[in-house]
Amino acid sequence: MNLILRLFLAHARQQKVRLALTLTAMIAAIGVVLWVVSAYEKIAAKFDDQTANFVGNYEVFVIPKELDDQLSPELLTALEGDRMIAAVNPVAQFRMSIRRVGPPPEDAGPPVRGMGRMGPTVVGTTAVEPRYPLTDGRWLQSEASDEVVVSSGVAAALMIRPGDAIEIVDKEKRAVPFQVVGVVEQVDDVEFAMMRTKGGAPGGTNRGPASLAAYVPLNAVERLTGSAPEINLAELRLDAALKMDELDQRVAAVAENAELLRPADIQAKIAGGFEAEGARKQAYFVTALSILASAFIIFTTLSMGVNERARQLAVLRAVGLRRAQVASLVLTEALALALFGWLGGLFGGWLLLQLLAKATPQLFPDGVTLGGTSVLLTAGCSLFGALLAAIFPIWKATRISPLEAMAPLPAASGGLRSYGAIGLASLLLIAINPVLVYLPGLPETVRFALVLFVGAPATIVGFILLAPLFVFVVEKIFSPLIAALMRLQSNLVQTQLSANMWRSAGIAASLMLGLGLYTATQVWGWSMLSGFLPGRWTPDMIVKLEPGLPADSVEKVRQVEGVLPDQFLSVAVEQTKLVGDPLKSRQQDSAVRQENVCLIGLDAAAGLGGESPLFPLDFVQGTREEAIAKLKQGRYCILPETFHTLAGLNVGDKIGFIPPNDPDHPVEYEIAGIAAMPGSNWISKTTGLRRNSVRTAGLAFAAEQQVRDDFNLPLRQFFWFNVASGVTAEHLQERLQGIVAPAAPRGRADGERGSAGQANRRPPVAAAGAPAGRGRGGGRGDGPIQVTSLRDVRDSMRSRAGAAINAMGWLPLITLLVVSLGIVNTIAASVRARRWEFGVLRAVGLKRFGLSRLVLSEALLIGAVASLLSLAFGVVVGWSCLGLVRYVSNAWFEGVATSLIIPWSSLWFGYALTFVLCTLAALWPAISAGRTDPLTLLQAGRAAT
Repeated sequence: MNLILRLFLAHARQQKVRLALTLTAMIAAIGVVLWVVSAYEKIAAKFDDQTANFVGNYEVFVIPKELDDQLSPELLTALEGDRMIAAVNPVAQFRMSIRRVGPPPEDAGPPVRGMGRMGPTVVGTTAVEPRYPLTDGRWLQSEASDEVVVSSGVAAALMIRPGDAIEIVDKEKRAVPFQVVGVVEQVDDVEFAMMRTKGGAPGGTNRGPASLAAYVPLNAVERLTGSAPEINLAELRLDAALKMDELDQRVAAVAENAELLRPADIQAKIAGGFEAEGARKQAYFVTALSILASAFIIFTTLSMGVNERARQLAVLRAVGLRRAQVASLVLTEALALALFGWLGGLFGGWLLLQLLAKATPQLFPDGVTLGGTSVLLTAGCSLFGALLAAIFPIWKATRISPLEAMAPLPAASGGLRSYGAIGLASLLLIAINPVLVYLPGLPETVRFALVLFVGAPATIVGFILLAPLFVFVVEKIFSPLIAALMRLQSNLVQTQLSANMWRSAGIAASLMLGLGLYTATQVWGWSMLSGFLPGRWTPDMIVKLEPGLPADSVEKVRQVEGVLPDQFLSVAVEQTKLVGDPLKSRQQDSAVRQENVCLIGLDAAAGLGGESPLFPLDFVQGTREEAIAKLKQGRYCILPETFHTLAGLNVGDKIGFIPPNDPDHPVEYEIAGIAAMPGSNWISKTTGLRRNSVRTAGLAFAAEQQVRDDFNLPLRQFFWFNVASGVTAEHLQERLQGIVAPAAPRGRADGERGSAGQANRRPPVAAAGAPAGRGRGGGRGDGPIQVTSLRDVRDSMRSRAGAAINAMGWLPLITLLVVSLGIVNTIAASVRARRWEFGVLRAVGLKRFGLSRLVLSEALLIGAVASLLSLAFGVVVGWSCLGLVRYVSNAWFEGVATSLIIPWSSLWFGYALTFVLCTLAALWPAISAGRTDPLTLLQAGRAAT
């Protein structure tokens, strides 16, 4: 047997417990990677089937390049005349509200929510067969013009089946009746992935075939739109000999504004969808975590082995072992840990997946297997982590002199000066990433590459090098406190960690890996939320009444019980497109880079004036007094700060708005002020202010009467006010019923009520905008009255976002649990290294329990070092991530005003868990040391030295 292998096996037999703990930690780390990567492989395995299901019985689609464009008649004629194309089906797709005629059946449960943000799509078609399989009824007949086939999602939401009637309602509130004759299968999830904006978030428009749809004959489209059908999709079946590239050339030769939508394009959209993208990023993140965790776990084990075997290695060097052989011995130990940890992780992870598949077969209908990606990634984690961890121990082992065989050479203990010098160098490394993130003028791709390959590694290395300084400082400051807590003499505790500085620093840095990333996710998540959380610069309640009230009825709303009449405004609201797209949303959209704005018309003096204005806007340009004076004059407006930062607009510039009801005659307003409006996007999202589009650039303010005149808004539909303490949205919902006359069931043509017991049951509505019912942000009402409390919106956002942010923190906490196994090794090694010292302390009178408390004090010091190091790491990383998503212009969150928030109420759990883990890890070494007789400690300590 090879000499190096025999030496390794001899050491392994001597340190069975340590190696077992290390292998357990390695197996856990690899198992986590296997779990997450297998989840991504499971998602990726569905891509082909999802694409085939979404395409249906067609092979390729022709679509316009621009959203508002249509396919030319010349192109359709050319496609229909092409002999290589087996079938062409021209389609007109557009959005309108859909509602059931009459109340739902008595035996129907509550409506199913599943209509999406933008509602279903109306699809005008001439097809003689459905794109997707029928689940009930039949397909459209060619001669019929009043038939409709709905997707299963629409059928479930509206509680309809073949034989029922629906109405399709246009923007002018005109209803056109249709008879439901069939239901087709709906392809879930894919259309959501297709609806991704250029900024990468959902909420765009699917230019491909709609699956959440109501299919009507093409000859019925003119009844709905008032004009000839605008064909914006052509579904094709091809001859087997026709190639996609050849078809692409034929389409481009006839129409430059059209392009192909291939199955490969659809699959790419699915692969880039939120579910797949999130799983892929999570797999990469966990892989990186596992590499670092493996490195720290193996590093601490190898370092302890080198320290404890320094004399043995010196003897081996004295009898002829070369430096290269010493290095091979340490490397062999590292690779053995990596190999057995990898194999154990594969087996344990696979076994866990099998158990889960048996427990929840609905999640794994095809069973579970280990994919090649899982095997390769886990192997890479183990191997790379082992090689990374072995560098320093190999260097340290090869520096051992044969003279140390006689007596260990005294190790020079570092002081504040040496650790301060290392700390200064580490601070320079840590500063690299924030500089790269916030340095202006860097191209996006260059910035991201530098952050990924330079800034992030520099941050990790910097904090690892900073760990000894933290150990030194924490030991000096906290050792008296911990000594008092443990009822020990201070001088016994003050050198607990620095006696073996790099071992203590290594375990603190490994704990930082989990706890620091947990801190970073919490800091980043809650700081990002601050940019969307509605600020307290508006009144609390927003009421939307459909279709609106005449001007002489406004006073009735003001006098509703609970409304503060002196803090009440009737406002005019229109979501209007911007002339010239000043925010360049067509080039690259984001949360605030959109082509429209919600224009709010208000009484300037009542809303903005006074000592305590209803809208206490923080003006970035202009003043409150100047803005009020200008708004009273006519076409002046106040814009959000993003129009200045992203579009370069300033006070005095002009901006054009396009009235939706008169798009040929835009109106021009002069900017009277620019103000910070944090959270305005979420205000518009949850209150019904977004009347015409699912996205908006924010809120803008102008004079009420000017907005009503320019946008033809005679009815009073929106009211914004404060309420007395204790008044809720539910209370207002009930009290406003007397002002807005209860509408008859909107689906009945004769306007009469249904049969007894059904008079108050409203038919479900599928709106082309927001889903009915209580919105995610706290809006109340599914009928003519919608009441939204912004306080409820804030509470709801904190609750939902908090759940998501906490979910992000589970992986770092799992990593913390994994690396905490290394604490047991560290403290056990510390006990072994100080057996002579412990024997002397016991001999001079230290009690058994006192010795146990001394060992526990070391664990508490390690927890304190890890906590402070993790807090610094998490804040720096969270702040850097905050800047990265805010200032890199291809991020969806570009332009969102965020502030750095340290959420102490969320962080306490991770830090408490760290101290608990440290204490638990020290229990057995502490008990073992306390139970050992003084003579045994002295003999073992003398034998070790």
